[in-house]
Amino acid sequence: IALGDFEGARAVLPQMESALTNMQNSARTPQWVVWSAQTASARARGLVALDAGQFAEAERQFRSAIAANERIVRDEANIVRQADVPPGTWSNLGLLMRGDLARALLRQGRLMEAEVEQRGVLLARLSTHGRYAPETLGAVLGLGDIVFEQGRFAEAERLARVAVESLTTMKVDPASPAI
Repeated sequence: IALGDFEGARAVLPQMESALTNMQNSARTPQWVVWSAQTASARARGLVALDAGQFAEAERQFRSAIAANERIVRDEANIVRQADVPPGTWSNLGLLMRGDLARALLRQGRLMEAEVEQRGVLLARLSTHGRYAPETLGAVLGLGDIVFEQGRFAEAERLARVAVESLTTMKVDPASPAI
């Protein structure tokens, strides 16, 4: 999906579902692996639905993915000790999915709900990564989109200027599409 191959992504969804079912039916699969697969599958379905303009379905899938991911986050410290996974992996994924959810809410015209989700993502990104991080800038730009759609153009412009200033401070090439 990240590469824009939405037809390919749609075609792979049944294979993901089959693999998830096999994991769920296997007594040998650790529970956190099943939750991780549920998270990935629901997020993929949400991204495909978002691309197809099925915004309510995208919201439902993102909420399902977030719920599955939260089960992992609650036990993340134990999982990190068992698996070769960096700490914060699932917490970070949860923030990505909350941003996905904000986009689905935005596309449904539920602007205030979208703003609440995206502001939460931005605050978490600022807390964990600081101002000068790509993850934070993505959250700033996402919030900018939402406040722009609300007609709060001056605030949207301020957010865009913060992003440009941060990119400049981070020494991103001025020719970059990010600017």
